[in-house]
Amino acid sequence: MNYLKYFQSYKTLALALAIAGFTSYESAAQAQSIILHERVSSSISLLTNSNILVSQSQTPPRIQRQKRDNPPNTGDTNRETGASGRSACSIGSANNLKITALVPTTQATAQENESGSTSEVVWGLTADKHPTFWFYLPYWLTSECYAEFVLEDETGTEVYKTTITDSQDSHGVVGIKLPTTAPKLKQGQWYQWKLSFYPGVTKPISVNGWVQRVELEPEISEEGVAFYEQTGIWYDPLTKLAQSRLQNPQDKELQAEWEKLLRAVNLEAIAQEPIMDFTDI
Repeated sequence: MNYLKYFQSYKTLALALAIAGFTSYESAAQAQSIILHERVSSSISLLTNSNILVSQSQTPPRIQRQKRDNPPNTGDTNRETGASGRSACSIGSANNLKITALVPTTQATAQENESGSTSEVVWGLTADKHPTFWFYLPYWLTSECYAEFVLEDETGTEVYKTTITDSQDSHGVVGIKLPTTAPKLKQGQWYQWKLSFYPGVTKPISVNGWVQRVELEPEISEEGVAFYEQTGIWYDPLTKLAQSRLQNPQDKELQAEWEKLLRAVNLEAIAQEPIMDFTDI
């Protein structure tokens, strides 16, 4: 009888110890689980923050064109034009019949127009005191079929004027350089250029736009279209490429860069036209 009582007491004690042990193990397991969860969460948070910092430090800066003042929105610029009637001048190209200024364009909203309509503004930047202006002429130039270039400041005062004749039975892209004998472009001021073509029996047709001289940052080393995209300066890389192509007309890399630069301003149709050496005019 005493043995049975002792056995029941031992059984009860063993069961109590087992329950206590299980409860202690479950509590410990829960505690470890909480600690593990906190450590994992902390690690994830640290890893996420580290990735953000790495991502921010490794992301290369986006190259943007420098912000420049817009040219005067006079609403009277024009990048291309064609003869409206019969011309006495010989046409050199059956593909491109319009006189075209090799200059970028932007769309500007007319301030005085309540309808909010936009107009095309033809303009480009240069760092050169005496830049070269480039145009495509589809006609052969003669003493009767000639072009006239005029450069004026914002007040309308004439800065330079010249006439282009006799292209030796050729047509194509022509560069008109502002000579060193002419007044240099003042930095930060706008100048308006105009190229008029006199086709003989009909009224002259013309293209016109704006140019501004800006300061060039000395650390810029890119060329061609990369130079234009980074600085916004147009005339200088165009002139450099055109002169290089005149000296090396068979160079395919120069031809490809020339096409790429003109394509950047939607003038790819002109890229295959020949370049005439008129830069000393």
